[in-house]
Amino acid sequence: MMKFTIRLKPQDGESLSSYLFRCCQVNRISFESLWRLICLSKGSKFYRSHMRSWDSNPYTHLDLEKTAYVTGQSEEVLESLTYYLLIRKLTTSELDKTTIYLESVHGCEYINRKSRKICAECVAQGEGHKLIWNIKGVDYCEKHQSLLIDSCPNCKESFEYSNASFFEGRCPHCEKIIITERCKSTELFLMKKNSPYY
Repeated sequence: MMKFTIRLKPQDGESLSSYLFRCCQVNRISFESLWRLICLSKGSKFYRSHMRSWDSNPYTHLDLEKTAYVTGQSEEVLESLTYYLLIRKLTTSELDKTTIYLESVHGCEYINRKSRKICAECVAQGEGHKLIWNIKGVDYCEKHQSLLIDSCPNCKESFEYSNASFFEGRCPHCEKIIITERCKSTELFLMKKNSPYY
């Protein structure tokens, strides 16, 4: 089995789908080609909608042992880029890890799974997507003091979770460069958003 020539390390707090996308970019391999290497069932068709499960419970569609081999990371490191450990803690019964879905876990309503929130500056700097940004109420990038966005400021189309082309810094719909608004004051921003963290 092939190994990535360039084996990136995951960024702090990065989501698994973001990490795999960055690996594909630097190794000049398509997501579909990667899928054929790491999918759970040989010959299964790649659906972009599977990307949501990669960040919640990768065991439902990916062979994490193969993924670890291809990327040069351990299974434990790859698990830490997902909600899998959280799901295991919130699941009361002992279930086969390939059958646990985020939707069946109490508290899943606090995780946004339809669209992705991003910091355009993180994406532009090649830092990808942070897993915590999927939590409802998290609307701010601490590093860049920028608002997170889940739709294009130009065309207003949302960033579907399954569309990874925004990782290239352009809107997948209108193809304009994505920019975010800087927050002048974190406290003022949280007050305006009626954030539970204020």
